[in-house]
Amino acid sequence: RRQRQMCIRDRDETARSIVVVARGNVMREISMANGTVKTPAPERLLSWCASGTDAARAAALELLGEQSAELRHKAVPRLQRMVADDALTLMVRLKAGLVLFETVDGAGDPSKDVRELFLATAKERLRKQDWRVREFAILKLPRVVGVRAMPVLQTLLADGSDPLWMVTANALGSMGEIAVPALIEMLGEKGAHVQSRSGAANALGAIGSDLAVAPLKRAMLDANERVAHAAQLALGLTARSSLGRILAKLPAAEPGAGAERSAAMTQYLAAFSRAFAESAIAAATYAEKDAGKLAWLHRLQAECRKR
Repeated sequence: RRQRQMCIRDRDETARSIVVVARGNVMREISMANGTVKTPAPERLLSWCASGTDAARAAALELLGEQSAELRHKAVPRLQRMVADDALTLMVRLKAGLVLFETVDGAGDPSKDVRELFLATAKERLRKQDWRVREFAILKLPRVVGVRAMPVLQTLLADGSDPLWMVTANALGSMGEIAVPALIEMLGEKGAHVQSRSGAANALGAIGSDLAVAPLKRAMLDANERVAHAAQLALGLTARSSLGRILAKLPAAEPGAGAERSAAMTQYLAAFSRAFAESAIAAATYAEKDAGKLAWLHRLQAECRKR
């Protein structure tokens, strides 16, 4: 919010007013002459998107994306022109494209242009000072192009010389279960660059899939320390995710549910070592409010300490 507020303020000082964006995207315009406060019309966002500094336009576009569908639909023609305008900075075009994509629900020709823009930016090696532009494109790529992002992100992560390899790993992690098989394969590829394999481990940790437990355990024994350390951290995160899923499905403490609750406990302790299990149990116990599930966690903790 601070960056957005500063950017819009920088734009509006020429109009002798400061626009403040408060929590909940509530806008207030403060007169620099007498300090009076008023609520600007939402349509003013459209004018801020159309002119001003690059930083102000990017901030206004970000705020526009969080407004009502009615207001965003009014902006569609303007957003289409911005996406196609090569004279604009790439960041402004990308942010306009994201708002356009989410407004038209990812359908039709406008979204096709947006997808191609994001794909081209993610693949391109930009100047060093433009790394934030490419970071934005990579992180939003799964949202904009869906499964088409997988081969692009895999190629980027496999390139050990790419400075944004961790950003790429985060983008893969945001894709969820669909990315798990490819990430497991990348993690186990012995001849691959260390950043590719450790990035795959990081992404698997973010996803927290039970399918990744065995591959991560093997990777913890890897000869490369960076890969082994990344796998260790990922397994810890997976232990927490797995316990969270068990708690969400845990049957109520009623007659007939005891066997299923005991089976869940046995299964979890078989999957994770004491160190990982204890850390996950402590975190879950701190956050859990349900008395029945808390009692189960205390039993799980007691069983874990016997190992």
